[in-house]
Amino acid sequence: MKKLLLLSVLFGMLLIAGCFHDKGAPTPAPAPAPEPTPAPAPQPTAPPPAAKEPLKVGYVGPLTGDAAVYGIPLQRSYALAIKEVNAKGGVNGKQLELVSEDGKCTSSDAATAAQKLINVDNVKLIFGGVCSSETLGMAPIAEQADIVVLSPSSTSPEVTTAGDFIFRVAPSDALGGEKLAAYAAKNGWKRAGIINEQKDFPAAYAQAFKKSFTAKGGIVVTQETFTSEETDVSAQALKLKTFNPDVIFVVTQTPAKSAMVLKKIKSLNINKPILGGEVEILPDTIKEAGNAAEGVVGARAKFDEEDPSVQEFLSKYESEYNEKNEVGYYSVLARDSVYLVADAIKKGNYGGEALRDYLYSVNEWPGMIGPITIDQNGDSVLDYDILKVKDGKASKVE
Repeated sequence: MKKLLLLSVLFGMLLIAGCFHDKGAPTPAPAPAPEPTPAPAPQPTAPPPAAKEPLKVGYVGPLTGDAAVYGIPLQRSYALAIKEVNAKGGVNGKQLELVSEDGKCTSSDAATAAQKLINVDNVKLIFGGVCSSETLGMAPIAEQADIVVLSPSSTSPEVTTAGDFIFRVAPSDALGGEKLAAYAAKNGWKRAGIINEQKDFPAAYAQAFKKSFTAKGGIVVTQETFTSEETDVSAQALKLKTFNPDVIFVVTQTPAKSAMVLKKIKSLNINKPILGGEVEILPDTIKEAGNAAEGVVGARAKFDEEDPSVQEFLSKYESEYNEKNEVGYYSVLARDSVYLVADAIKKGNYGGEALRDYLYSVNEWPGMIGPITIDQNGDSVLDYDILKVKDGKASKVE
């Protein structure tokens, strides 16, 4: 009995001890894997600096028709000069951009071109016109919009009073007329016959010559005219022959018309000295007129064709466009116009009254053509040379 009781006690003790026996710490659950570090968000790339808006400048000249012999070379001369300026960094960090329109050597087409350049293209300056008719046609529109017009070749005396925003780097033909009248007087020619095309430039030039010639005691025995559409001037030339002047003054708008007149005079054996404007001594006129151009005397603003800088620019032109520049004098004036305007813009005078006032202040500006001064009328102050055609080339005689 005691054994049974003892066994029961021992069994109970073992059972109680088992209840408190350490069965070992539970295996800890594995630590969760660390979450991957997110890649840094890409930083936004700074946008490239916005390109500066170009400075638009307009050009109006004859790109079609007979007068395109001036208009296209001059358009290319402006483009070449602008290319040079842009290659040097432009003007105040901005590039110049040329926008060209065909003025067709008429006032109405030039007016339409100016309206488009000003109101659509938003130019602040117009280079041109090439023909005086173009410049005079644009003048009222430019004046109303306060847009400067700067011509390389509109030489009609009427441009002098065309407006406050109308400028030119070529001199007025009033000076050329005076120079030729003085040449006639020096040679003892008292009676002159005039034949001119009915366009603004030749009509005004003829009037300038007539005024100076008569002021020096000469007499104009007849003045014949013809329209740009006429292809035969036999009647006009015969009248010149009938009046038997000492000298004939010929002035036309284009080389084609000049050659037409000179050849007709030659064919009718009107053996009189011939004076003319710059058109009558241009290479294209001489080439087309042939021996009918021999002996013609004309006036042109002073220009040193042999100057190294002039030769370099004309050589660049020929390389760029693969053609000979036959209007070198005007091309150089176009080139000077671009650099003159670039100088104005660098000084903060882009467009409107600021550019106008700058141009009025130009005095002895160092142009390739020579020192440029602009007077109170917006005219360039340049003197004239007298040239004579000999052996197919116009050369200075005084």
